[in-house]
Amino acid sequence: MKLSYLATAMLALLVTSAQADQRFSYDYEPTPLEEVSVSDLYFGGSYGTAKSHEVSNNENAWQAFTGVTLWRTIGIEAGYADLGQHVVFGNIADATSTYARLPINLPIVEKLYFSGNAGWNLWDANSVASTIQDSDGNDRTFGAGLHYRFDHNMIARVGLQRFYLADEYIDLATVGIAVYF
Repeated sequence: MKLSYLATAMLALLVTSAQADQRFSYDYEPTPLEEVSVSDLYFGGSYGTAKSHEVSNNENAWQAFTGVTLWRTIGIEAGYADLGQHVVFGNIADATSTYARLPINLPIVEKLYFSGNAGWNLWDANSVASTIQDSDGNDRTFGAGLHYRFDHNMIARVGLQRFYLADEYIDLATVGIAVYF
């Protein structure tokens, strides 16, 4: 099963590499059939710190994500974020989120983009103490950041993301990399 995923990814990479040079230039105008293609698929990860609004300490955090650019500036992204240990609902808990969001990337200069996003997250707050009940739910998330395109296949990302957990929230500040296939 894993071998078939790898073979599919390799085939997609070979098929789309010829289009990559022209796709990200400013003078490139895609035809309607080219607006959505496998070459717009990306994977990435980021690392940073997370801070809840109740406690002033920062926790190490990370996220892994995948997405697809549907048009030149709008896409769909899904991911998983480990937000570290925070005081959630009065208890110390390990907070995580699985999310889906719609990113919008607007060019500032040739290789620098402003990115904004909004979406929904499914969160878990697993209590560190075994006698306290775990919490979970779903709520909104939004964020903003900057993307710098090194070449046609790699982007560096710096961003801030807010994950709501019912009436509370955790802010995530990260630096990461996304690779287009």
